[in-house]
Amino acid sequence: MLKRNRMIAILLSFTLLLGSMATPAFAVDSVASGSCGKKTNWTLYADGRLVISGTGDMSDYQEFSIPVSLTAQAKAMLALSGETVPDMGEAPWHGYSDRITSVTIGSGLTSIGNFAFADCTALKEVTISDTVTKIGDYAFCNCKSLLAISLPSAVDSIGVNAFSGCASLKSVSVSAENQSFMVKDQILYNIDQSTLIRCAAGYAGVCSVPNGVAEIVSGAFSGCGEISEINLPQTVAKIGAGAFAECTGLQRISVDSQNTAFTVINNSLCSADRTSLICVFAGVGGTYRVYDRVRTIENWAFSC
Repeated sequence: MLKRNRMIAILLSFTLLLGSMATPAFAVDSVASGSCGKKTNWTLYADGRLVISGTGDMSDYQEFSIPVSLTAQAKAMLALSGETVPDMGEAPWHGYSDRITSVTIGSGLTSIGNFAFADCTALKEVTISDTVTKIGDYAFCNCKSLLAISLPSAVDSIGVNAFSGCASLKSVSVSAENQSFMVKDQILYNIDQSTLIRCAAGYAGVCSVPNGVAEIVSGAFSGCGEISEINLPQTVAKIGAGAFAECTGLQRISVDSQNTAFTVINNSLCSADRTSLICVFAGVGGTYRVYDRVRTIENWAFSC
């Protein structure tokens, strides 16, 4: 009997010991991995997480791969014409772009490459470490499910169309310690508020661009379908291509009477000399007659 009681006591003690131990979390398997720079690597997990780790810059990519048939001579000709040819094609995770739901840029990374996450249509969440200083051209272009972006303190450069086509981008924020950019009323500007970079897609109603803004960059309002009217101040002198692309609710753009760069005519925004057509307002139906003096129709002019 004594021996039996001792065995029961041992079993109970062992059971209690097991119960006190934390249950280990099951590791999520990686789906694919590789390098994405000289000292940077990527890992995609089965749950949709893409993690970029290492140190230094990520590689720059482009929207599509350069054909193998593009010879050294052809590259040289492009270089002479002022075009640059990157060493790499599309991002190595491009084939999984519809499966990536979150991206983490780890500590030690200093840049996000051109076209790095372009067309990642399922991407909803991005975490950028404090060591990143540069976000490349088209880095998050057409990430239609991306809900928010938060810029850390060190970012001092944002490339062309970095967030264009992010139609679900409801929140844009900047670290209070960042000395290059600021957010006011859901709109991202450079620190002196002379360049308007990106308006949150959730902005609704009338948007009055502040006086002092000199440039509205490409794709700045793209996908902002709830904006009905945009008022441009006297100071705006430059508007990038596709600044108002897919603004499907945009019924009107007004231009300050003292502005010498732009004018409104025939339900469209044009250059002041009326030779360049920039944007035709949404809701213009039937036949649209281009003004006689127009010589250039800018990209995405009819995309509202």
